[in-house]
Amino acid sequence: ALSAGAQEGDQYPVKVVPLVSPDGVRPGDAFAVALEFAIQGKFHIYGPAENDGTPTQVEPAPVAGLSFGAPVYPPTGEMDVFGQKLAVYEKTIHVVVPAKAAADAKPGTTLTVKLRATYAACDDKRCLPPQMDRAFEVTVPIVAPGTPVKPLRPEVFEPAGIRFDAGAGT
Repeated sequence: ALSAGAQEGDQYPVKVVPLVSPDGVRPGDAFAVALEFAIQGKFHIYGPAENDGTPTQVEPAPVAGLSFGAPVYPPTGEMDVFGQKLAVYEKTIHVVVPAKAAADAKPGTTLTVKLRATYAACDDKRCLPPQMDRAFEVTVPIVAPGTPVKPLRPEVFEPAGIRFDAGAGT
């Protein structure tokens, strides 16, 4: 039996990593953050609309100088559990949160985005205790207008419809 929450998190069969793209954000520019859920072995987590398990939820905390769009969840797979078809995720998935820096964001500063995630790992026999409101942080460097920025992990952000163009606003 695991006692401390930190230990449980470390041994939990879902590893969660925060991501951001691009590598710098100009004032007024759109960008995105994401949580990568690496689901191990035969485990699965539930889709965001699944009511028969703990639905996977990702929420950004409010940050002065940033605005957020609705999280973009990937399509779920279907699993037959005790005769019920459940919406689940397996292997590795990404939940992407579109964001935008305020026009008055100060170049040379960094903003910290806090994402809270709730999810529960299950296999075909049992569900582990859910991870409720686990906090993940990623820092976003604010760069001067006109600074070239490089998209990071396009394979994560592009399927969610996130594009970073020089003049793109959302």
